Amino acid sequence: MLSNKLRRAFPLLLITLLLWAHAQSQGVHFEDDLSWPALQAKAKAENKYIFIDFYTTWCGPCRFMKQTIFPQKEAGDFFNDKFICTSVQLDTTNRDNDQVRSWYADAHALVDEYNIHAYPTFLIFSPDGRPLHRVVGSRTTVAAFVKLVSDGLDPAKQYYPLVEQFRNGRRDSAFVRRLAILAHNLYDNATGREAMRAYFAVSNDPFARGPLELLLRYTEHTTDSSFAFVMANVSYAGILYKLGKKDEALTFEQKAIDAAAPQAKYQYVDRLALMQKGEKTWD
Repeated sequence: MLSNKLRRAFPLLLITLLLWAHAQSQGVHFEDDLSWPALQAKAKAENKYIFIDFYTTWCGPCRFMKQTIFPQKEAGDFFNDKFICTSVQLDTTNRDNDQVRSWYADAHALVDEYNIHAYPTFLIFSPDGRPLHRVVGSRTTVAAFVKLVSDGLDPAKQYYPLVEQFRNGRRDSAFVRRLAILAHNLYDNATGREAMRAYFAVSNDPFARGPLELLLRYTEHTTDSSFAFVMANVSYAGILYKLGKKDEALTFEQKAIDAAAPQAKYQYVDRLALMQKGEKTWD
C-alpha cells in the first residue's frame, strides 16, 4: 500500500511525466534505433537530409542540446519534415546498451573520416549521402541553432563542397585562405592545415598579415609544423608586433630576453627597443 504522502505526490508525478512525454513528442524525432546503412536508405527513400548529433556522455553542452534544445516544438517543426535524425555516442562506457554498441564501428569510421574532435559536432548529409555541412558546439536558443543548420541547406554556405573543390585542385589564394579559416572555426584542423600550407604556397609574401594570421591560428603546440616554421623564420613576438598586438609582443620579447644566453641578448634588446618606440622590426 502507498503511504498518504506518496498518494498525494503520485498525481503530480504523473502530470510531470505526461508533460515530459508531450514535450518529447513535439521535439526533434531521433531515429536512434537505425543503423548507419539503414539511416542512409531511409533518407534516400524519403528524400530527406541526414542530421547526425555526435556526442559524448561526459559532454555538458551535448546534454544541454539533448535536454533543452531538441525537445522544443520549434526544433521539431524545423527538423522533422526535412531530416532523418540520429544521435551517435563517441565515447564508450560499461553502461552502453546494444544500440550504442552496434554503432561503435561506424562511429569510429565517421570520426576518422570527418575529423571529429570537438563535442557536440553535427554533420548534415544530402539525401543521397553526400556530406554538406558541419556545425560545432551548442547554442542557447532554438533560433540560433536552426540558423546554423539552415546554412547547411544553402549551397552558398555549405562547408563540404568547399572541401571537395580543394581536394579537386582549386588553389586560388582567396579560396584557400577562406577554407583554412572556416576549417579552423569548425574544428576540422586536419583539412585546415592542408589549406594553410596551400595558402603559403601561393602567397607572394609569407610574412604578410594574411599568412601570419593563419599561422597564429594553427600554432597551438610546439609539435605543430607551423611552430617549427615560426622558430626557423621569425620570432613569435615579431609576428604579434606585425599584427598590431604591441603589448603582447613586448611581453613575449621580454621573455625571450630573460631566457636568452648572455651573448645573444643584444639582438632581442635591440628589437624590444624598436617595438617600444613603435618602429618597424622587419625589412
